Amino acid sequence: MELTENIRKYWDLRSRGFSESVIYEISTGESEKTLELLESMGVAAGDSILDVGCGPGYFALALARSRVHVTGIDFSEDMIEKARTNASKYNSDARFVVMDAQKMSFPDDTFDHVVSRNVLWNLTRPEDAYSEIFRVLKPGGSAGILDGNFYLMDKETSGHHTHDQDCHSRFNRGEVDFSIIERLAKDLPLSSVERPAWDVSVLGKMHECSSVEVRFLKHSDDGCSPPSSFAIIARKVMR
Repeated sequence: MELTENIRKYWDLRSRGFSESVIYEISTGESEKTLELLESMGVAAGDSILDVGCGPGYFALALARSRVHVTGIDFSEDMIEKARTNASKYNSDARFVVMDAQKMSFPDDTFDHVVSRNVLWNLTRPEDAYSEIFRVLKPGGSAGILDGNFYLMDKETSGHHTHDQDCHSRFNRGEVDFSIIERLAKDLPLSSVERPAWDVSVLGKMHECSSVEVRFLKHSDDGCSPPSSFAIIARKVMR
């Protein structure tokens, strides 16, 4: 519980700078790559979408003109506040709720799609988050998970960590000490496993998951978009 609370406090501190980085991505067209992924998931006008770990509202802003209904949840109250402010500026009708991704309060079979971007790596119970994602998905719905091996420090993944630091240093408001999350990450379960192999293994054991597709992604050209090294598209079985 203490680890989770310390992570929440860190992202509260990061909320202003992180919000600016998201606005930058949207304004420079970086979100077009994400929209392509959502299109491949079958997202269509009128669909309901849950953004797990929404931060300052990236998906709501990227989808502001797409006529979909976005609900964002985040454990950080400051991130939710930024998301609401940003959505208002972009004329998005998305709604945002403070909620734990590992224990959601939504009823079963609520959303057509669930998305998450650079979130699972910093959860204390990521397997529970996957279970919750599939619980709230409607039968036949899809989940799009973008993430990376951010704090798995070996020769192959250390470049991702450096890239991430360079990116966020450009939008570090309040002189937030990045070493805080580095220390916290050492105690997180996904800092010691290779992904997306771990994700595929977990999803493969879930009886409600009918298919899993993995795509490996490239960093943005300007070096600012966070290095989500992979995307997972998984579907829930029809009933």
